[in-house]
Amino acid sequence: MFILIADDTIAFYSHKDIKVINETLNNELRKRGSAWLQANKLTLHVKKTQVILFKTRNKMTMEPLKIQISNTEIEQVNSTKFLGINIDLNLTREQCITYIIRGVQKLVEYFAKQDIIFQ
Repeated sequence: MFILIADDTIAFYSHKDIKVINETLNNELRKRGSAWLQANKLTLHVKKTQVILFKTRNKMTMEPLKIQISNTEIEQVNSTKFLGINIDLNLTREQCITYIIRGVQKLVEYFAKQDIIFQ
């Protein structure tokens, strides 16, 4: 399944076997992905493209995903940002909360440097 929002695209696929996931995603991207991009006169920035394998905390996958587009292997990451939200492979909120805390810390530092007094 593909989800398109503005210039972001997500491809979802679920299966218990990592080999089936690799094969299916590579086939779908090769067949439908290329055709869709050409039909809509779009290009894909392969170096900015990432793949993430969501899993439960207690289920460790030893074999990595090997997804390719135009003979270039896509980087597998443990977390990514989609529509301004940080998402990690365990779907926890830790990445998002850390990002928000860092943003608030920067604001406080900025206000402190500007001699703004908090009352």
